[in-house]
Amino acid sequence: MPQHAQEHVQQLRLLRLGAAYLVLFSHQFALMGRAGPNLPVKDLGLIGVMVVFSISGYLVTKSWDN
Repeated sequence: MPQHAQEHVQQLRLLRLGAAYLVLFSHQFALMGRAGPNLPVKDLGLIGVMVVFSISGYLVTKSWDN
């Protein structure tokens, strides 16, 4: 795999990690029995899940091509 492609995959993995942290952040309130934060975006967990699955699907598809 060329160097620029490896950097691209690493950047996507970092973005996927950040999205996974969004999911953990949103779940902590339910686990602790507290109300979620008062943010303009109410469902950070859903956004995180959609990003994780989208990036994962892209990376799996790219690995099948190789």
